[in-house]
Amino acid sequence: MFNRFFESRSSPSEDPLLLWLNGGPGCSFSTGLLFELGPCSVVDEGNNTTYNPHSWYQQANIIFLDQPIDVGFSYSTDGSQVTTSPEAAKDVYAFLELFRVMAGDSCHTLLARYTKNRELSALFDPNLKRINLASVMVGNGLVDPRTQMPSVVEYACEGPYAIYDDPFGSECTRLRISAAVCERLIEGCYRFESRLTCIPASVYCWNSVFGPVFSHDQNMYDARKQCKLEENGSLCYKEMIWAEKWMNESAAKLALGVNPSRFAKIRVLQCPN
Repeated sequence: MFNRFFESRSSPSEDPLLLWLNGGPGCSFSTGLLFELGPCSVVDEGNNTTYNPHSWYQQANIIFLDQPIDVGFSYSTDGSQVTTSPEAAKDVYAFLELFRVMAGDSCHTLLARYTKNRELSALFDPNLKRINLASVMVGNGLVDPRTQMPSVVEYACEGPYAIYDDPFGSECTRLRISAAVCERLIEGCYRFESRLTCIPASVYCWNSVFGPVFSHDQNMYDARKQCKLEENGSLCYKEMIWAEKWMNESAAKLALGVNPSRFAKIRVLQCPN
């Protein structure tokens, strides 16, 4: 599993050790490294990097991890695959034998939960090594889809940055109907927890609830802003496009210890969830 460690610039021996997992699920840590909290930010349309004065490594030791396997520069030598968060947590758990603090965003809220549960089970299972996991931090987390998915209607139709002009118009009426169906499908997923119930629920909710809202060129990360898809890409930030370009440069791969011949191109903007 590909990872990169950055020592704290403050007090490495006393500052916390933090494991960063990007969301998706199944997204490379490249965006976290080059666009969010890493020591460098990508600039010049992906041709260079510059010092990031707001990096978390000012106060913490940070490990960025590409997980699960087949994400970013992580790979399996035996062809094995990881398809669920509990499976991914087993690999992350091995890393946590070295860590005290874990952080993550988006859908890795669930992975953090599974990993934390595995760490707690070590208290009662002598075959599992107990890890001194001090805390879990979650940013923009998908904690409870049954509540969060339908809540899209509230801010799209009635919130201070409403996308639709008429909260009782045809668009909002259709959205409320879709949100109700989404909620019922998620309840079925919660009840049976199988691919047959959870995958259709996820597909429907993203396409029928989130899809209509963000087809309006609205920034899904900041309701105050327009996305400008042609200029900034599908994720609304051109720096993410730059990050993908920089990570695929041969010189960058060599600097990161990656064999360019093994990885012709990694997809930073697409997450194999």
